[in-house]
Amino acid sequence: MYFQEFPIYNYYNHLKSIDSFLGISGSLWGAVVAMLGVIATVILGFLAIFGEQVRKCLFKPNIQAVDGKKTEQLIGNDTYIFQRFIVKNSRKNRGIPYQAKDVRVLLTYRNLPKNNNFIPIPLRWTHFNKSPERNIPPDENIYVDVLYQKKGENKYKFCWAPGTSSEEPELSDFNCEWGDIRLEFFDENGAIGDIYLRYDLLTDILKKA
Repeated sequence: MYFQEFPIYNYYNHLKSIDSFLGISGSLWGAVVAMLGVIATVILGFLAIFGEQVRKCLFKPNIQAVDGKKTEQLIGNDTYIFQRFIVKNSRKNRGIPYQAKDVRVLLTYRNLPKNNNFIPIPLRWTHFNKSPERNIPPDENIYVDVLYQKKGENKYKFCWAPGTSSEEPELSDFNCEWGDIRLEFFDENGAIGDIYLRYDLLTDILKKA
């Protein structure tokens, strides 16, 4: 008598009436719940193994081109012209911003001539002369040095990263006849973007190709 009036007993009867109304047996409900448990276990196992890779894909930074910047700088007794380019760490997907860590940039040409010895050139970050790598916060404009020349001369040279250089003409002197140049960006997890630049001879400035 008392057990029949107990709330749990009444709730059980209520569930049986719902099952009857939906036309689904209690055993089928049990199978569904068991299957959901298996699926949840598989998902948790997947995240435990590949969670870091998933996080990197979801919060992967993306370097995008902003604009070119031509500046003059006095170094010692000489004035130098620098062709710099502004880039920004932008997200491909909306959500939590993700800082790009230990970013480095390599320069090459879009269409290299055949039979040449050109290799990708590590460039330097503007006013960041201690390392070829740097962190880039989200949505912050960062300058990268691309080309430079001594004022009065008519040949641009590549801005090699600190601790790197070359005296070979192909690797030291910019050749505008070879066409557009490509900047490739890498962080601690791999490639995070590339941009193409075109040197405008009339305005003497680098622009987005």
